[in-house]
Amino acid sequence: MRLPAGTVGHMVLGELTVHAWDLACATGQDLAPGAAVIGELLPALADMAPMARAAGMFGEPVYVPAGAPAPGRVLALTGRGPQWSSRP
Repeated sequence: MRLPAGTVGHMVLGELTVHAWDLACATGQDLAPGAAVIGELLPALADMAPMARAAGMFGEPVYVPAGAPAPGRVLALTGRGPQWSSRP
């Protein structure tokens, strides 16, 4: 892909974090990524989001209110609703 190593690292970190959230939600568990992880992902995924949407890897962004917690903003960038839960 000839992308910078830092970009590839952010892509991998994003995949692991977001899909861990998917799995946690699907199995009724909570996931609280560390502040350092979220601090890396938020600006990186915001930069990558338009390209990822064009490639069909991200859905349309989900609305989160101003001041929403950073983990929710990361999920919203990927098209996931941060409030989603499999719990009844």
